[in-house]
Amino acid sequence: MFGEEKPSRLRRLPGENGQYSAIFRGNPVRLRLFGERLCQGGNALPGCLPLIGVPSVKVLGRTERCLCLEDPLARGEYHLADEKDLSSPQSAALLARWLRLLHRRGEGLAPGRLFLRGEALRPEALFALWARYPAYAFAWKTLLDYLPALRSLERQNLTLCYNAFDLGQILIKNDGSEVLFLEQPQMALGARAFDRLLLAERLHPRARAAFLREYGPIEPCEAALAECLLPLLRLAEGAGGEPGHKAFRALREGLVLEWMWKALSGSAALLPSRAGAADPALK
Repeated sequence: MFGEEKPSRLRRLPGENGQYSAIFRGNPVRLRLFGERLCQGGNALPGCLPLIGVPSVKVLGRTERCLCLEDPLARGEYHLADEKDLSSPQSAALLARWLRLLHRRGEGLAPGRLFLRGEALRPEALFALWARYPAYAFAWKTLLDYLPALRSLERQNLTLCYNAFDLGQILIKNDGSEVLFLEQPQMALGARAFDRLLLAERLHPRARAAFLREYGPIEPCEAALAECLLPLLRLAEGAGGEPGHKAFRALREGLVLEWMWKALSGSAALLPSRAGAADPALK
């Protein structure tokens, strides 16, 4: 990417993991370093967003583990998203419009790397959770029975997803007219409901309502699938196990199974026979 000419005046950006400001060929740029190789496993190519009409920070070049991008912050027209933006309905609506556009333009792309969260939730992970939380044996047994159907549902209606929503990757124009996202290697084909839920969870209540209203409705079975799987994934990763955490409450209060039934009942072809299985509402 750089040839004989190297970036100068490198400065690590505080709080931004693996990001540096620099000067390259006389222009301010932002360098992003990654632990994994870009495009490893067929994930989205850096620079693909403008090709499908999605606004993003322009990619000037790349190496195996580095992206060189324009730095809109240097012009003083943009700022990194902050807690104030997370509580602003206006900023939330901007985020929703960008994410909705990404998902619409990403439909029908050639299959590349699939970022399917259900694939990480293997039977052995559920058995480990069963051992850790034995009081919820009914939930673990039921989830193991229906795990193949949940995975099949996640593979329907794939689109390009962003998959990570750190504040250091979101730039908002100071006049509130535009939002830009930095491209990052986790972008891949996946289920849009997880993108929608992950970003919505970052927002404060009023902003979250504006975000969901602007993004618009999705199929109830898609939304329920994300609500079902995300708490389980957080518990499997060792997060969310405290009694007051949202993920643990979803398990304790039976919401995980409630969302599972909602997800699968919207896709009757994927729903195995429930003969002999107790309805969670009756347990």
